[in-house]
Amino acid sequence: MDAQTHAEMLRSIAELRDLLGRHSSKDVLAVFASNLRKNVMPGEGPRTLSSPLRQTLYAIGLLQQTGEPEQQVEFAENDWGRVIQLLHDIFISYAQPPPIRNDEERSARWRAASAVAMPAFIHYFYSGTIASVEQIDGRTIAELRPFNDIIVEAYGLSVDEALEVAKDIGRILQHRLDDVYDLGKSLDEFRQEMMVKARSEKWDRSRFDMELVGAGETSARFHQAIDEMYEFKSEELRVRSDVVERFLSAFTLRRGENISMTYITEANPAQFKPLFRINEESYFCPSPNHIHDAIRLTFESSVIKSRAKDRYLRNRDALLERKAKSLMAELLDEGAVIYSNLCETQDAQFEHDVIAVSDRNLYIVEAKASPPPAPFRDPERAYTRIQHHFASNRGIQKAFDQSEHLRRRLDEEGVVALFSSEGEEILSLVATDYDNVFSVCFMRDDYGPLATNLDLLLEKPEDVPYPWVICEFDMESLVQTFRHIGMHESDLTRYLGIRRTLHGRVWGSDELEYAGFHIMHEGLEKIPVDDGKMYVLNPNYSDIFDEIYLAELTGETITVTPTPPAFRRVGGSVSQSGAKSYAAEKKTSNNKGKAIAKRKSERKARRKSRKHR
Repeated sequence: MDAQTHAEMLRSIAELRDLLGRHSSKDVLAVFASNLRKNVMPGEGPRTLSSPLRQTLYAIGLLQQTGEPEQQVEFAENDWGRVIQLLHDIFISYAQPPPIRNDEERSARWRAASAVAMPAFIHYFYSGTIASVEQIDGRTIAELRPFNDIIVEAYGLSVDEALEVAKDIGRILQHRLDDVYDLGKSLDEFRQEMMVKARSEKWDRSRFDMELVGAGETSARFHQAIDEMYEFKSEELRVRSDVVERFLSAFTLRRGENISMTYITEANPAQFKPLFRINEESYFCPSPNHIHDAIRLTFESSVIKSRAKDRYLRNRDALLERKAKSLMAELLDEGAVIYSNLCETQDAQFEHDVIAVSDRNLYIVEAKASPPPAPFRDPERAYTRIQHHFASNRGIQKAFDQSEHLRRRLDEEGVVALFSSEGEEILSLVATDYDNVFSVCFMRDDYGPLATNLDLLLEKPEDVPYPWVICEFDMESLVQTFRHIGMHESDLTRYLGIRRTLHGRVWGSDELEYAGFHIMHEGLEKIPVDDGKMYVLNPNYSDIFDEIYLAELTGETITVTPTPPAFRRVGGSVSQSGAKSYAAEKKTSNNKGKAIAKRKSERKARRKSRKHR
């Protein structure tokens, strides 16, 4: 960024740090926690953060640099409004393009680099983990439990012990939420009864106010429940006290620690320490779901820095290959035959992670477990780093090249034999047996626009079809949704056939936006890309996956009623409304209201992680 923008950003950071520092930890954290639950201060209406989790963690990172004020100031509505504005100003500073180079040649390079670097930068630093607690814990257990010796040595905790504490904290906070829900419902029912009586008996205002006094005790308990909604004490936990003590030591921040952090691109202690100690007895948890991701990030970082790094990376690769095989089996129709680790030569050259044969469809799946690198702020430096990783043995380009090698051989030679690593022929592919040959790049992590718009970086001949790039968590959501609404492999092949023609013509921040459009409007072909316009998908299209996730937890069924898409012009692009076109049918849950309240925050956190982009 230019010098003026940088100076203005530093002033905003200093003002935000000073503003937060004037208020008590509990007051500040409570407002951020409520915002994460989509609640806002009275009178504030829809004024919420654009990137809730990331901006919350950034603010907490600044808060820990200040001391608890001796004279605390009430955190008023105008303070919250100013906090929102400052966070917006700070984050938007990074979204502003750096100054263009003066000379024409460098200016052209700068523009080309920025087209890649800026979306990657925003995706990397503005997005949170888009996954459920179950998905995050499943990854933590599978990848990190085999390295408990390293983790226990570093933190005195095993993976299972840490997750046990996290779940117990969730239990306590869920109990708090249930109390708020039940007491609020009781208050509402009491007021409704009083209103009915007031109308039938023609009470005046003084009589109505007098009768409402009967709700005084419930009202007091309700406000106390709200005040304690995000707090817990260590003695409330059911886990062994020594385990709790070590967990709190590893994952708690407190006021005045003064861990250095200024920019959003720097390591943030709040990302690894999801709890905040607000006094000698109580701990505050703004986001119970973030505890699980912090455990994964913390333990993973420790193992990668240890003597077991290479063993961990090999294990991570093997796990992803097995997950690719299992998810493809769930996604395809019954009768599909799926192979793993087949080679194009008897001496084990040109290995392919997963080969799936289903009727007249062939899927060549290559799995890559390396996460995207943190991009630099400077577009040209960022482009170099991003492109290098993209084209490396760990990146999307390599996954495509591996699958394309087999697809091209099959197209040119007509018959290709595949062998086990021991040299035994396992499968003979005959080109005429398949109507569709799909290349699938199965990534452990979400690459955002670099994966959804392969026109940015992927190198391939013009007549070669694009691969389908999808990350593990999105594939899991797709499998769940297909199963829930009764979609089959024919729906998948139709989707993939159109999807690979949309790169450079349709823009979305993650693959589930494309899939959501396909589901809600009966096909991606409803986007008239032949008109030469760029179409931008509304992030709401991914909501269907989160709604179905919630529905299966609460005993409901989502029935999809497709509608025609509505398009509108936004600048030089065309966008879609993304309005809901599905409805929830009640099933067996008698406690539907409370059940939804119990899981709503997790669904909203997943949706918000997409919508900020």
